[in-house]
Amino acid sequence: MALEDELQTLIEQRREIDRALLERHASEMAVLFTDIVGSTAFFEQRGDIEGFALVRRHNELLFPVVKHCGGRVVKTIGDSIMAVFPTAIDGLRCAVAMQETLAKETGTAAVERIKVRIGVHWGRVLKDGDDVFGDTVNTAARINGAADGDEVLTSRALVDALASGHGFVTAPRRALAAKGKSAPVDVVAVAWSAAQREDALARSPAAREALVLEIVRGAGGLRVSASDPGDPGTVRAYTDVPLSEGDIERLVEPFATLAHDGGQPAYAPALVEKGQQLFARALPPAVQERLRVTARRTLRLDVEDTLVHAPWELLHDGSEFLGCRFSVGRVVSARAGDTLTTRVADSDALVVVANPSGDLPHADEEGRVIERLFSQAAPGRVVHKSGALSRRELLELVGRARVLHLAGHVKKGGDGNPAGIVVADGVVSADDVRGALAQGAPALVFANGCHASTSGRWQDAGASSLAQALLLAGVRHTLAPLWGVPDADALAFALRFYEGALGGLPLGECARRARKALQLTHRAPLSFAGYVLYGDPRASFPLDDARVTQAGRTRSGDFPPVTAPIGRGTGSVGVGTVGTSTAGTSTAETAPTARLSRAVPPSSPSLPAPPASGRSSLVLGALGGVLAGVLAIALAGWWLGRDHDAATSGGAAATSAAAVVVAPATPSAPAPPTAPAQPHVGPVRVSVMPFQATGAPDATLDYLKLGLPEVIVTALVEAGAGGVQIVERGQIEVDIGELDFQQSKYIDAATRAQLGKIAGCEVAVLGAYQAAGSALRFTARFVDVETGEVLVAAKSDGATSEVFALQDRLALEVKRALADVRTRMRP
Repeated sequence: MALEDELQTLIEQRREIDRALLERHASEMAVLFTDIVGSTAFFEQRGDIEGFALVRRHNELLFPVVKHCGGRVVKTIGDSIMAVFPTAIDGLRCAVAMQETLAKETGTAAVERIKVRIGVHWGRVLKDGDDVFGDTVNTAARINGAADGDEVLTSRALVDALASGHGFVTAPRRALAAKGKSAPVDVVAVAWSAAQREDALARSPAAREALVLEIVRGAGGLRVSASDPGDPGTVRAYTDVPLSEGDIERLVEPFATLAHDGGQPAYAPALVEKGQQLFARALPPAVQERLRVTARRTLRLDVEDTLVHAPWELLHDGSEFLGCRFSVGRVVSARAGDTLTTRVADSDALVVVANPSGDLPHADEEGRVIERLFSQAAPGRVVHKSGALSRRELLELVGRARVLHLAGHVKKGGDGNPAGIVVADGVVSADDVRGALAQGAPALVFANGCHASTSGRWQDAGASSLAQALLLAGVRHTLAPLWGVPDADALAFALRFYEGALGGLPLGECARRARKALQLTHRAPLSFAGYVLYGDPRASFPLDDARVTQAGRTRSGDFPPVTAPIGRGTGSVGVGTVGTSTAGTSTAETAPTARLSRAVPPSSPSLPAPPASGRSSLVLGALGGVLAGVLAIALAGWWLGRDHDAATSGGAAATSAAAVVVAPATPSAPAPPTAPAQPHVGPVRVSVMPFQATGAPDATLDYLKLGLPEVIVTALVEAGAGGVQIVERGQIEVDIGELDFQQSKYIDAATRAQLGKIAGCEVAVLGAYQAAGSALRFTARFVDVETGEVLVAAKSDGATSEVFALQDRLALEVKRALADVRTRMRP
């Protein structure tokens, strides 16, 4: 008994010691780790001195942020910072502020872009002097290691410790199997930039609920309703709008006149005015108000086939076009006599058809770019046909597609002439296409050719547009322009659309972002108005039967029922096609609904992976970073600033028939050893882009946009002495400073390299100027077009009163930088 008593006493004393240690040395804290992405490669390529300078600048930028947010830097570990905070919200606020600081300071200055991953966790830590340790510290380090570049990743435990109404936008991530932890750690990504917040909101459950705007013909004009299927209290009530058929046509007709071929700058206010008129005349006041005040982000337009020619996406509520405010998709009600295909094709092929007429060499290039993008997303499943095709060959390709991308001439129907696709031996009519899909239709078609949709009525006999034929054939989702769009803008739209699509965003949101991008950056000001998405806007398209890795995450396709883009029946009851996809196959059943437009899927629909493309391809999709994306848009404006007919009139030789290529799956090879830097051989081909204004706008400095490039060109010519060849780009008619393509997994170096090959430049000079009070800064960066790497940078600071002296200083810095450019360029 004495021994038992002694053991019990010792145990109680141990507990008391533990309690005292925790009381004196433990507390709950937020623990934060940063880590510079790519620092190891940077040290290897640039050397220890530049690597040390990079880490030092990282610390100089972020240490003050920690202090400002009420935290304390515990230590630095190589290129990482470890910091602690007394509250969860302080730690998360600091993580967001760190990313914002780096984006601001290294995104506009003439310096290397620093990308960091940040992990934050909340829990109990033990303090040992100024240091802290324990399970919370270890877990925070594991979370940091799982984050991507430019990402803030935090634990569910920290989010739960935040007060309600904290204001952070988060997106769930897969539970983290952290090394050394017996159970997975629930983590979430924190949206710190406007783009990330948009992404998070677009993927949120709320975004999967759509407001439904239904517009049909009634006895005295239109019948209109706005309902919310996600609200169990909603009753669909129709309001009659007294508009004659002539009234409707007079409201609709001006849109095609204004926006054809992208319109003119003077037409932009007129398009807004016509959109407001259509909004005021076609919608009853109650529906107008509901659209203005709704918190929904998604809008499904249910329209009759006799009204598809109206640009309903251009309804303007007084603040914005609906197609730019909402994620919009159309669901069309067809006539009772129409025969609809009720199943998706069994094929799993992603088919790219480019330049089937044989006279559009730029479409050939587009096909090659898209084939490469598709092959990265779905190795072994891509069928690529580029060059002249016969009618039979085209129909065979269309019939085997699960996903179809078409880049080429599309003929508009009307006046007895059938709509169709131009091929080498004639025209494949839209009805021929429909017939080829009788046994099964693609799940997605992007027909990126002028007039692929229609700005006229659907015909009773024969399809009036390619889009009509595709919809009647049962294609679940079709994206096509209503009218002509300049090539450069068609390409920019496609790239922005697929940037979101390959990232898994809903189709409607991808189209909305593409429209918004073209509003800001365009060859022609009204190009954004041309594209129409038919189908459920909530659908997204990871590959249906493959596991797709994106940004370090692996996910498998998930396919609940999909609302079809077209139903049939003119009465109150119609028949709609609802399909379910499984791995590699698709089945569908015909189910009665109270109008197809009322059949809302219980969960978010999905589609196969998208076709990536633009009508006149060029290489924009190739560029994997913000700088390269901006450069590509600028060069596309120069290279492709004309429509297809203009391109063909240039006398380009028709491309001979090319073999169908099935892209094989290619295993990744180990990276070759880094070779010592060798000077570039021969003249360096350089293009200087217009400079971008950063900070608060100042119209008095607008002359610098084109004035500074001239200074740079002069300096390069003086310093080059035959070692520099300036690529004349002419007047670039796009504002390249606004469009910010995010880095995509599906953009590879081989695709980026085509920009230099086609546009004829190897290095682009991208610059900015910024005024703050009486101070003025000029910055310039030399970017390797092939790699997107910033080779060298230059800057000049001073007072606004000495602007010409600042230009001279910048020119001097550029001259000095030229030798480094030649050294760092690949031979």
